Amino acid sequence: MVTVGIDQQKTVRTLRLSLTCIFLFLITWYYQVPESAWTLVTIWFVMYEYSTVGGVLTKSFLRFAGTALSAIYGMIVVYFCANNPLINIMALVPGLFLYAYFFMGGDKTYIGTIGAVTLTIVLLNYNDIDTAVLRVFNVIIGVIGSMFMIRFFYPQYARDKVLEIQLNFITQLANLLEIYLNPTQSLTAVRTKYLDYERMMLDGFTLYNRYIGEAKIETKKAPFFIPHSIAAMQHFRRLFRLFSVFIYYLSTEEIRSDPWVCDQLSKLMSNLQSLRRKLLQQDAGPIGGDVEVAEPEEEIVIETPNIENKIATEAIVNNMQKEIALLDTEIKEIILIYDVYDISLNEM
Repeated sequence: MVTVGIDQQKTVRTLRLSLTCIFLFLITWYYQVPESAWTLVTIWFVMYEYSTVGGVLTKSFLRFAGTALSAIYGMIVVYFCANNPLINIMALVPGLFLYAYFFMGGDKTYIGTIGAVTLTIVLLNYNDIDTAVLRVFNVIIGVIGSMFMIRFFYPQYARDKVLEIQLNFITQLANLLEIYLNPTQSLTAVRTKYLDYERMMLDGFTLYNRYIGEAKIETKKAPFFIPHSIAAMQHFRRLFRLFSVFIYYLSTEEIRSDPWVCDQLSKLMSNLQSLRRKLLQQDAGPIGGDVEVAEPEEEIVIETPNIENKIATEAIVNNMQKEIALLDTEIKEIILIYDVYDISLNEM
């Protein structure tokens, strides 16, 4: 039986976007603001793509910057050159060149896009300069309205999303280890489950980088959060590669059933669960607040006829422990953000 549910986050985003459009439409209609359609266009461009406070604030700033720069430059040209069409076109070319040169590519591309469009509208105004100026005015109204609504109407923060993705990575790793250690699951089933995990991780990496960029503007009071979150992602990536090689390429039924391997992977799973509890601000459990790196034993017995697999298995498992210990160091710093902001996590 297929159940149909409602996505709470999408519902909030849709409601926020709709209310912003309604409120600003009523305000501009009541005060008879000309060219007010640009206010609604701005709201859609700013709020439709981004769901977090940091994302909307960043997009709003970029749109405002592009609009303001072009408005100032264009109005100077129009005012001092008597709105001469030939001079306007001559002034448009270097303006577009500068936008392309300084803002093409990178994280400020939107300034160049909006700036080029606005500059074209202002300078090629066909002697209707009022319309060009009113467009700039309405864009500013839309930006202010979007920033106000995302901040005070059920705000969603990118910093929360960063923590939730970290939590999800750790949970998925622990679940994968649990399935691997389950003797009732075949190695083929484990590898099939790994492919699902791999897709989740690759999608998560993209989202993580996006939310890191959006969270920068949200964490001014916690400057430590971004660098340690970036460092944590490097350890997640290395763990992902180690798990990939071990489970999908190196592991055999002989290695999987070896007592030393089972013991080391059980420790890994316990350490991951400890990290999960730290991120959730729960009791760290019996292994305490620190994740100890398992020291290799002097004599390790892995019952496999392939000596290359034996050496590789020992190296990978020991490196997994080291990466988790390094990840624990980063998470100790990351969770200090709970002392600065009120954060409530939802597992993805």
